[in-house]
Amino acid sequence: LFSERIRNVVLDGLSVHALADARPAATHLLYTGPIRLKPVHACAGRGQEVIRSLDEFDAILARPDAAQLFSDGVVLEQDLRDVVTHSVGQSFIGDHVISYCGDQYLTRDG
Repeated sequence: LFSERIRNVVLDGLSVHALADARPAATHLLYTGPIRLKPVHACAGRGQEVIRSLDEFDAILARPDAAQLFSDGVVLEQDLRDVVTHSVGQSFIGDHVISYCGDQYLTRDG
């Protein structure tokens, strides 16, 4: 029921944890257009790649570190352009609670 209710507000995407599952996942997702590969250990958008075709994805699978990359875990999801992320959350530091809300924008990594 949850997945049916949120279907219209979330991206198509899959988490992949084995090299054998990577190409079928990419094949499934590429039907709507470019996808984004996001290594689970990367942060701040680093290590992400946009993939536009199965040929591009096969080139990633041919890399020497591909098996390790996918066994560590990778998220494959629809690629969005010109995005703004709306963030709401809290951080707890000692006895302090810091609440925040705002917008995140893509920037060039200096």
